Amino acid sequence: MKKLLFFSAFLLMVGQLMAQSSKGILKIKAKDEENLNLPGASVVLTPGSYNGITNQQGEMVLTNLPAGTYQLQISYIGHESISKSITISGGVLELVETLKPGVKLEKELIILGDRLKGQAKAQNQ
Repeated sequence: MKKLLFFSAFLLMVGQLMAQSSKGILKIKAKDEENLNLPGASVVLTPGSYNGITNQQGEMVLTNLPAGTYQLQISYIGHESISKSITISGGVLELVETLKPGVKLEKELIILGDRLKGQAKAQNQ
């Protein structure tokens, strides 16, 4: 009888722990204003180190996400980034996000090639 009572209590505790640690799935699809897929869009989910790149269909799936509130950021070259708060709660959350075209100008980057100096010198001789 004691073994049955102990086993029942153990199963009850395991069930409660599994319910508390529910995992969720996030499915993201990135598109532009013309409803075209954006393959290679960068997706970052914080807190945590959840990130990745969308596939050829502009889709990405993040699995085993602990339930909670996250900050989602999606960016793509030549488009404005999207940043929004989302809540994961043990099920499947599907999002379709549309990125608007836009360019962000910041600091200038100049790349100089020093390797050609020797070749140019040899050609001039």
